[in-house]
Amino acid sequence: MTRADTVWAETQAGRYIQVETQAGMRAETQGTITRVRQTKNLNRQGLTRHRRT
Repeated sequence: MTRADTVWAETQAGRYIQVETQAGMRAETQGTITRVRQTKNLNRQGLTRHRRT
């Protein structure tokens, strides 16, 4: 991928983000917060077996 391709891709991504509605962004943020909370709860319960080998 050339530098020009990368810049173009970033521009396209930037445009896409700009068209996103506030409601959409809010929903995405809520989803992320929920996932983080669930992960913290699992860690608190000591269910982090996947880390141990």
